[in-house]
Amino acid sequence: MKRVVKLMSFILIISAVFMACSKDDDDIPGNTSKLSSIKYGTSKLEAKPKVAIISKSATISPKGAAVSFKISKVTKDKKDFTNPKIGGFKIDSKGVVTATKDHKLEAGTYELTITAVAKKNKKNTKTAMLTIVVSKSETSKSRLNSLTYSPNKLDGKQKVEFTSKDAVLSPKSASVTFKFIGIYKEKKKFKNPKNGGFKIDSKGRIFASKNHNLSAGTYRIKVSATDKNDKKNKKEAKYTVVIK
Repeated sequence: MKRVVKLMSFILIISAVFMACSKDDDDIPGNTSKLSSIKYGTSKLEAKPKVAIISKSATISPKGAAVSFKISKVTKDKKDFTNPKIGGFKIDSKGVVTATKDHKLEAGTYELTITAVAKKNKKNTKTAMLTIVVSKSETSKSRLNSLTYSPNKLDGKQKVEFTSKDAVLSPKSASVTFKFIGIYKEKKKFKNPKNGGFKIDSKGRIFASKNHNLSAGTYRIKVSATDKNDKKNKKEAKYTVVIK
């Protein structure tokens, strides 16, 4: 009977040791590889449109922890954002967040929730925030918004040269080309003569030479400015010339 009791005790001890050994290493007290934190040395990154984005590697604690990374959530300007599969944010095995040169991320403030998942215990996860600010492109900053003249009327004389003030663009840095899209004299369509008629220069100034062929009357001119960076972006203004 005593031998049976000893044998049973021995079996129980062996079983306990086997279970302890087979238990996930992350659950063993004192295991130094259990994931305890994730962070980025620089939690904010400045970026530009059409320029590759790359962050620093994530720092995990302890260094020996085996983890995988994922971008679990993205917001843009405090609103939920669907990260595009092509041209969006990516993350690699070191927690480096990237976007290719031709990314499709528009200007705004993006807040990314980065999750590190322990490979030996999927329930052991830690998160960190990474902010990426994509600035406006120089092209968008100089996008043509409006075209005006001040004043928008000029008094001229026959056979006497005249020149208007420069066109007023908003923003001032907008790069445009000007052209006439319609001229009316006394409310009737007027054919502007190639020689001795109205001209317009690169600053939007409307003028006529000394010996112009424009007879007395009121001319209403429609001017169009076309954005050089976006040919579809056009603005119009009206200008009046009264020749006596």
